[in-house]
Amino acid sequence: MASKEALFIALDVSDSMRPHLDDVTGAVQRMLCDRIFHSKQDAVGLLKAGADATDNEVALQMGGYDHIAVVGSMGPVGMKRIENVGAIHAESGRADLIDAVVVAADAIARYVRKNKWSKRVLLVSDGATSRAELDEEQVADIASQLADNDIVLETWAALARLGARLDALGKPDKPKPFVAREWSEAKRVWSEPRAKATKSTAAYRGPLALGGSGGGFLPVRVWRKVAASNSAPVLFKSWVLKSDLDTQVRPNEMVAAYRYGRDVIPVAGALEENMRYGVPEKCLELHGFVPRASVPRHYLLGPSEVLVGDDAVAGADKAVQALCYVLDEERLLGIARYARSKGLAPRLAVLWPSASGCLHLNILPFSDEARISELEPQARALLRRPKDVLNPQHARLQQIVVHRALHKSEALPPPPPRLMVSTGESAVLLDAMAQMRSCLLSLFDKAGRPDDPAARKGFDCLRALRSACIKEDEPDKYNELLKSVKAQWLGESGDAAPSREPFWRVLCEDSALSAGLISSSENDDSSVSAAEARAFLRESSAPAPAAAPAAAASKPADGEEEDDYDDLE
Repeated sequence: MASKEALFIALDVSDSMRPHLDDVTGAVQRMLCDRIFHSKQDAVGLLKAGADATDNEVALQMGGYDHIAVVGSMGPVGMKRIENVGAIHAESGRADLIDAVVVAADAIARYVRKNKWSKRVLLVSDGATSRAELDEEQVADIASQLADNDIVLETWAALARLGARLDALGKPDKPKPFVAREWSEAKRVWSEPRAKATKSTAAYRGPLALGGSGGGFLPVRVWRKVAASNSAPVLFKSWVLKSDLDTQVRPNEMVAAYRYGRDVIPVAGALEENMRYGVPEKCLELHGFVPRASVPRHYLLGPSEVLVGDDAVAGADKAVQALCYVLDEERLLGIARYARSKGLAPRLAVLWPSASGCLHLNILPFSDEARISELEPQARALLRRPKDVLNPQHARLQQIVVHRALHKSEALPPPPPRLMVSTGESAVLLDAMAQMRSCLLSLFDKAGRPDDPAARKGFDCLRALRSACIKEDEPDKYNELLKSVKAQWLGESGDAAPSREPFWRVLCEDSALSAGLISSSENDDSSVSAAEARAFLRESSAPAPAAAPAAAASKPADGEEEDDYDDLE
């Protein structure tokens, strides 16, 4: 939709218009005042039909077109045009209104050329000077030229025949080619004070991708929602040095910088442009849906836009309406990734269904962190070629053949550890587990009490070993170690150490080790049930009963009672 309009006003000043001329000039002056205040970028021209003299470009080039005088050529609207209208008075000439429309349309076409402007001819007349002998062929030719140049004809009580022909040539994607107003309606429209006419602005036109760039899409258009707002206050900014607030810095003396820790890294202008995060092409991608209750209303305080189907594509509007009604019925909201144009940083937006069949698009107060990755289908990813599959026996055969070819008299080398791990026959792994077990037990042997540094380090190693055995599917290794520790600390083996019972109580009370053995609920490779794992610690975690008092012989004789302080020696 064009933001500028080229308007040419044709006023009938013949003798029949004398009773209406004061009202007409007043209404036209108010219309021009409205444009000066709100649409000063528009261009306006003015001519008199029925003037005493003839002054127009078409008459100079082709002849004819008498009694039509241009008093204000096409140009930006200003006070000069209001003065021209105020100087108009009734004259004695008699001009044809069709000729006036042709002269006005020619002036608009020469001024606008190929620029994208809205074009309109406003003819004000009572219709008394219309040429009655104008045939249908001429009317059709003039109407066709107006329609081809997208020129809208608006008349005040005149030219009904030409208007009917223009209506027949109208296009659905173009403005209405003919607008007719009665005197009473025209006076009412242009006598009322009006606010600024705000036109809808297109924000985005393109596909709404469903599920990213690889899915389907809907052709849509996004319009910025029009809302009244007060003018922003005028701000005056100044920059000063942090160390000296009285020293001002001009904007051209500053460079952008980013903080890296405590350092401030300056960034040149060209480098700053390269560092900006922007999309290679404009996009609007629907990535998923969330419940309506999960998006509070205060997230929607930003500017609102309206998403509708592209009317130039058949069925697009119905598809968007269907999506809107489904979201409303299921009480869901759409989450989209949105960038209006190329090079802009994408934003996260929410699509809110409306009862009118459109979607309200609101920018969410979150940054976009989408990382687009093209993943191959899962079936293809799992499919491996035979040459990519490791064959340990074949690799061992190749090693033997190569070794025998180079060293005929030497013994065969042992298989590499990598092949032994693949076949499940790795002695290296078993040796490593045995070394870790002996090292862990030696830490407890060095400790005299559970709170010694060596004991604390041993418990840390035991926690790490339990977690690693669960992760690496080796629960039996940990369970065997824990059973061995229990047998040594609680006297269930020949080399039991009774002084290690406090160590066992600390182990049972530890949050990471109190689960006991690794059960099948923690790792599928374990053969221990959850009940057996819990019972393993409860069986011997209770404190042992106190020993019975010794026989009377152990009691000291009279006079031989030991002093209580002897124990302190």
